[in-house]
Amino acid sequence: MEWIILTNAVTWQLYHLEGGLPVAVDLVLEVDLMGDGPPAKLVGDLLPMTREATKRGALDALWRQMRATSPQSIGRAVLAPSVLKALRSEMHRQTGHLSSMDEIARLVKETVLRPDACG
Repeated sequence: MEWIILTNAVTWQLYHLEGGLPVAVDLVLEVDLMGDGPPAKLVGDLLPMTREATKRGALDALWRQMRATSPQSIGRAVLAPSVLKALRSEMHRQTGHLSSMDEIARLVKETVLRPDACG
């Protein structure tokens, strides 16, 4: 089972499960029907959970988008050697100081990124 929907008829939650040990369970979408916002938006938020959307692959697309834009994915991208090299070069151009790649990576982890983005 890859997807689970939990509801109490007011709050709807969509979870993605990934096998392995331990099993990874991620909340992908939560819709509160009593929340603020126009009814059309609430209905639109529920659309990925419909059978038709599932058949068209909407859940998989939503999961790929969520995974690609997660803090961890963005953190990995920011800490990629090519990004750190560009950052080092720009810092050198602006300040005249040439920091080491390790120092820049450490500073980005400690002062720029949230702790959950570094994992």
